[in-house]
Amino acid sequence: MDSNIFEVATLTIAWLLGLLAPTIIRRIERKYQASDVGAGIIAEAGHLRYTLALVAFRLRSRLKTFDQPFITWITGVMDSESGEEEDGPTWREAAKKLLALPVAQLNSAAAAQLVPGQVTRPIPYSLPYLESQLGQLHLFPPDLQRRLMSIRYYLTLFNSDVDFARQMFDLTFDPAVMAVNQLVIDKNIESSYKKLAGRAERLAKEIGELIELGVS
Repeated sequence: MDSNIFEVATLTIAWLLGLLAPTIIRRIERKYQASDVGAGIIAEAGHLRYTLALVAFRLRSRLKTFDQPFITWITGVMDSESGEEEDGPTWREAAKKLLALPVAQLNSAAAAQLVPGQVTRPIPYSLPYLESQLGQLHLFPPDLQRRLMSIRYYLTLFNSDVDFARQMFDLTFDPAVMAVNQLVIDKNIESSYKKLAGRAERLAKEIGELIELGVS
């Protein structure tokens, strides 16, 4: 009788394992898939964070709105990302030199490096890998999904502001328009610089929080 009970128990366990095996396999596959997709998202976002930090740096330089917290923050970004970026060392050293100055001298030093008449023409950015993986975001916890969608949303706002700024820049090449509306156009361009600098910094910081949290 004990033999029969053992056989029944063995068959029951085998049956249960047969039922559970696909679920266990799917969970393991899901974990590895989330890890692969997450690594790609983090890598792409890290590059964008670095780029947007430089955008904020260049625009603040032009606007002469540097302060110590900003310089400290961007120096940290340069140290964490610039090793993989071609122009990283140049901007990292520039930020460090500014960081060494008293706050009162930060903006005067930045202004001295500007080229008279030169404009900063912003460009739009994208996260193509994230866009290609939107259907896989269910692999991640709700909070991570929310953070990724927030980054995507604010990048859309940034690009919308870029479009407006570029329209203003294009108008500067039209003598007829500039003869009548130069003050308005110059004001709009200055306002665009301020808005883009703020959006770039905010978005870069939000990406930094995502990187610290991790995606897996």
